[in-house]
Amino acid sequence: MSRVPDFFGLGADTNLTSVDFADMATGEKFITYYFGKGTSLFLAKPNTFYSEDIYSDAINCGGGGTFLRKAEYDFDIALNSQMVLWGSSLITIPMMMIGGASDMYNDAYFCVYVRKYNGSAETHVVSGSSTIFTGTAATTLYKRATLPITIPQTTFNEGSYIRITLELWTRSYNSAGSSPTIRIGHDPMARTDAVWTNTTILPNIVFNMPIKVSS
Repeated sequence: MSRVPDFFGLGADTNLTSVDFADMATGEKFITYYFGKGTSLFLAKPNTFYSEDIYSDAINCGGGGTFLRKAEYDFDIALNSQMVLWGSSLITIPMMMIGGASDMYNDAYFCVYVRKYNGSAETHVVSGSSTIFTGTAATTLYKRATLPITIPQTTFNEGSYIRITLELWTRSYNSAGSSPTIRIGHDPMARTDAVWTNTTILPNIVFNMPIKVSS
């Protein structure tokens, strides 16, 4: 996959990028987006930036053996001109699974939705889900979900948004002890700290967005 800087009027960082022979042959080009958190909303940018928070607050996974949605985050990409998405996208999402005491552990997976958003209403385009990850009691594990999503040819109009929604679904086992928790990493600069200490699975969400190119 080739990486393309911000273009087609996606904001103040706009740069026009040429299309090479490989892009012409496949009919698609990719923009890499990084997801993070601003003061009051989540952000998606084609460049790295310092997220206000490196990861989410601890998400309680209690609730029994049935999968429940425990978190939902919307990342919006504002368009200043029309854009056509088409092709095989890839999104990677890191998380830290903290097992509870007394044999409390949990399963977790992510759902990702690609939607059109006009500022008030959403239109579903496509979605996908990750494999199920299993935690361990009284143990901290770092996991990375990698979701390939094939986006059908879809036109997004000027002034609209490409909305990427992330959902975390979990279920827990055993009722004794403290509930297991999960933190979702979302820092484009991939920083670590005293809480997120793993340097192999870094706390950054990366989305490779496929753009249709014309011959």
